[in-house]
Amino acid sequence: MSQITADHAHGAETFDSHFGPIDLSSANTRTPAGWGGGLMIGLIALGLLCLGATAAYGFMAGTGEHAHEHVKNAWLSYHVGVIVTIGLMLGCLGLVLIMRATQAGWTVSMRRQMENVASLLPLSVVLILPLLLSGHNLWHWMDTQAVANDAVFKAKAGYFIPWFFWGRIALYVAVWSLLGWRMFTLSRRQDATGDKSLTLLAQRDSAWGLLAFGLTTAFAAFDLSMSLDYHWFSTMFGVYFFAGNMVGGTALVILILCVLRGVGVMKGLVTSEHFHDLGKLLLAFTIFWAYIGFSQYFLIWYANIPEETAWMVARAHGGWENVGKLMMFGHFIVPFVILLFRKVKTTPSLLAILALWQIAMCCVDVFWQVRPVLMIGHGGETDPVAVSHFTFAWVDITGLLGPLLLMLGLVVWRIKSGPLVALKDPRLAEALNHKNYV
Repeated sequence: MSQITADHAHGAETFDSHFGPIDLSSANTRTPAGWGGGLMIGLIALGLLCLGATAAYGFMAGTGEHAHEHVKNAWLSYHVGVIVTIGLMLGCLGLVLIMRATQAGWTVSMRRQMENVASLLPLSVVLILPLLLSGHNLWHWMDTQAVANDAVFKAKAGYFIPWFFWGRIALYVAVWSLLGWRMFTLSRRQDATGDKSLTLLAQRDSAWGLLAFGLTTAFAAFDLSMSLDYHWFSTMFGVYFFAGNMVGGTALVILILCVLRGVGVMKGLVTSEHFHDLGKLLLAFTIFWAYIGFSQYFLIWYANIPEETAWMVARAHGGWENVGKLMMFGHFIVPFVILLFRKVKTTPSLLAILALWQIAMCCVDVFWQVRPVLMIGHGGETDPVAVSHFTFAWVDITGLLGPLLLMLGLVVWRIKSGPLVALKDPRLAEALNHKNYV
């Protein structure tokens, strides 16, 4: 019989599992003293430096022929970084809500790292606020004179009202921040009090939270990304955005757990059995992302509606078709084949490499979604073939890394701030005895 026993003389706890005694002392459930301080400062400082470089790129546009393209490039690059960063945090929030709602006891020993990332969703406010200054550099429809005679805009004008647009985004961020902070605080409060009713409270909140999460995530995809080209529409884009976030969030959790194991903590708390199931999740979400991506493409191709096909046409010319092929093979086919092997899923180092690759592919995916709109509206040009030519500048790297590194620095801070495991969760025993039979 499994039980937790306390060694009061030494202030340590052990857990007698089917795999033998497991150390639940602070030495194994907290990061070592002094760990991560330099890493946290370095990540945040480098992130701020990248943000500064991105801003400088835009400010140095000058007044030449390509000034507008220069400024818009800086905004789009930053926008890619914001979408990727928020997407990773949303992926972790989605995992927490799903695991709470389904009473997934096997996840308890690693759920804290998902909660740590999800609790940082208020950072979205800081990241999105600068976008208020972008105006029509990002959202062409905000240039009222340019779109005044556009029949498509007139049909959607009731939705594209600036104050209504920003109000919706504020609502999304508020809901995400509330859910992320709620799941995090309930878990940390249980560490302090041992109150088992907090588990039921978190499960109850995750029920309505999943509905709110799904709706706000879908509409955020429409507003933040799809509306960059307001002529285009796809009812599946919200699900596509969600699927990509879940791939990235799962991959990020795998990386965090591998780093912590490398530090020498969480021994026996997160085993190859847990990594095996995380690998299954990564495989499942990778397949789901590919399925939704193909379904969206197939429906647009079959319907052949000009407002829909233009978006795909722009990404099938001028070099962008090569990025699409990279995602087809790099984001689906190769990871799919590799993750079929049990050895990969049960070997943390191999799984970590693949997780890092999938995060990189998530960045490429967002880049592929956002970047081709660079020339839309520039000089009155709207033809998808004419505006779609692949370009890449160093600002695309700094714009991506700025928000991403800032978030990762705060993740390190959050990890350092408390226990790495939900020590008093009533389902902890199930997690520590977890074993795969498939």
